[in-house]
Amino acid sequence: MLYQISPYKQESDLCGPYIVAAKWIGWAIMVIASLVLLSWFFDVEVGKRILPEFPSMKFNTALCFIASGIILWRKSQSTSASNNDLLVALLSGFILLISGLTLLQYWLGWQLGIGN
Repeated sequence: MLYQISPYKQESDLCGPYIVAAKWIGWAIMVIASLVLLSWFFDVEVGKRILPEFPSMKFNTALCFIASGIILWRKSQSTSASNNDLLVALLSGFILLISGLTLLQYWLGWQLGIGN
């Protein structure tokens, strides 16, 4: 019996470059956000903003970016589609909590101090 060879690539072959890109993007997000956090710790204004006329990235935003980078990197490492990663779940909850509290600050006029 002759097998017909498909001219199309297998799905796993097509996903390879995207997985590599997701890993690199995850690392890039973590490195940039870490530089912003270091700028906040050492009070370096240049590291907090892209251009002088732009607003600075807030500390909690940099933390959420680091968490997002870790999530992206972790999800690109797994070979299965399972969602059993506790770290990913905890970091997702952290991002949701910080984002929700920030929105509540703006909507209700509270000053929780997480955006400064």
